Amino acid sequence: MQAQRKVADKVVVGVVGFLASLPILFSMPADTAAGQRDHRQPVQVKVIASGLDNPRGLAFGPEGALYVAEAGHGGDGPCTDFELFGDILCYGPTGAVTRIWRGSQTRIATGLGSSAHPDGGFAFGPHHIAFHGRGDAYVAVRGCIPPEGV
Repeated sequence: MQAQRKVADKVVVGVVGFLASLPILFSMPADTAAGQRDHRQPVQVKVIASGLDNPRGLAFGPEGALYVAEAGHGGDGPCTDFELFGDILCYGPTGAVTRIWRGSQTRIATGLGSSAHPDGGFAFGPHHIAFHGRGDAYVAVRGCIPPEGV
């Protein structure tokens, strides 16, 4: 547990949280010779991933690929007997991790726990991803406790 905590401490939560809220990544136009961006030029936008299921944390792996933790959309239950943010939460194995590398998008981990409103909103599940060395990935699952027997 201590080793996992050290890896999680290295994630820059503010940056990761901000980037995870964006459905696309932006590329900025080149700077002018004076080092100032020409604000008259439009920002170039390129979609590098689509169809993500409540994307959360982002991290670059040791090989340079971008990994996205997806909280999922819950499932058919069991469901809570209380409301959180205006509705019940229902459990389902819909959390995932997606790898984006050289123009290709692949879900490399699926079936991770997820809890969300019945419409898929307010999802809890895989929230952050971090890497330690080559091949050691840690996925933090937040606010989703699998029901007994699952």
